[in-house]
Amino acid sequence: MEGNSRSPHATASGRRPEVAQGHLPLPVADGGSLTYEEFLVRYALARQPCFIKNVGAQWPATTNWRNIRYFLEHEGVDLEYEVEAAAGPPCESREVETTVGEALRRIEAGSGEPFYLSAWPYVRGNSGSLADDFVVPRYFERSPKWVSHNVVLGNAATDMKWLYIGSKGTGSPTHIDTNLSSAWLWLARGRKEWVCAHGDDYELLTEGIGSAAYGYKNESDSEEGETETLPDFFHPELYERWPKVSSARLYHGFQEEGMICFNPSRCVHAVRNVCDSISLTHNFLDATNVADAMFDACRSMNEEILPMSMEPGMKPKTFVKMLAKMMGISRKELSKTLSELPGLLCDENLSSLIDAAASGAEDEESKRKCAEILRRELEVRLREVKPAFVSAATTLRDKLGLV
Repeated sequence: MEGNSRSPHATASGRRPEVAQGHLPLPVADGGSLTYEEFLVRYALARQPCFIKNVGAQWPATTNWRNIRYFLEHEGVDLEYEVEAAAGPPCESREVETTVGEALRRIEAGSGEPFYLSAWPYVRGNSGSLADDFVVPRYFERSPKWVSHNVVLGNAATDMKWLYIGSKGTGSPTHIDTNLSSAWLWLARGRKEWVCAHGDDYELLTEGIGSAAYGYKNESDSEEGETETLPDFFHPELYERWPKVSSARLYHGFQEEGMICFNPSRCVHAVRNVCDSISLTHNFLDATNVADAMFDACRSMNEEILPMSMEPGMKPKTFVKMLAKMMGISRKELSKTLSELPGLLCDENLSSLIDAAASGAEDEESKRKCAEILRRELEVRLREVKPAFVSAATTLRDKLGLV
């Protein structure tokens, strides 16, 4: 950016590296040789976004998912499941209520404006059999059930698994993933262009933007003068329109077929489909990002859930019933989850969390080393988050009479 030669993007000579848009190149790791320990240290715990190549070559999805017709004719796909799609380019798109089948046929026809079946929740949407076509890479989703099935933390096992199918010119504007989770996206067909920020620059980029900083949309945030907007990472005048971005580490790169893009927790990012594309995304929580998820859950309890429960005339049973309906679960299940929330970060649970993550390592010695790395990192990251979470969870439990 003009007038800021001390930008972190500059080289020793004061010039930016010769890469697209003046950003740093998005690192590329080789899944054929990347060890689990290297993944933890270099990327997941470091909050460093990256591409991972040489993953999934033997998956049925590598062949089957290249054609939209496969999904339209698959016996296990619920084509009548209602979804929201996006019509138009990313920053000007409008939401369209449709069905999976209608969206797929519209994209297959290839006529008219760009159309994106974005965030198709294929597991929640009765199409979970598509998971038979791939295997979750060993770097990701290594969590015990108390994390992956917890509705307060996003119920990642069911509700954070999506397919993205869209035409050329579609994409996702700058955003942060829900629950401050991490995500891996595998590209079956097409080519995607990414701009990703380093996860440690999260506060810099999200200051003053309201609930979007935590991966949520809130209509009240959009009222004029109340909040700023996230920077448009693809805007031709990015550094002029959003000067603070010049102090962030932005990475740029093109994702080719068969590659994974890994976005760690707190990673602000944006993506464009260079051509028609089909991709798979799973967001997840594990030992590498649970502290961030707990921070988000604590904020949500203090700023959203507790104030709602204290509204005039709101009775505890009525509130639990309303909240359960919003989450799509039974009142009994939600009551049990909320009553157990203060003890969620007990020593036993944290040990199981570390063991589950470390199981991705190649041998027993590597597992031991990974477990020790995770244990040390969690001790630091949970130092302030844990007591704040326990306090908020206890207040909520007591307020609702769930002791």
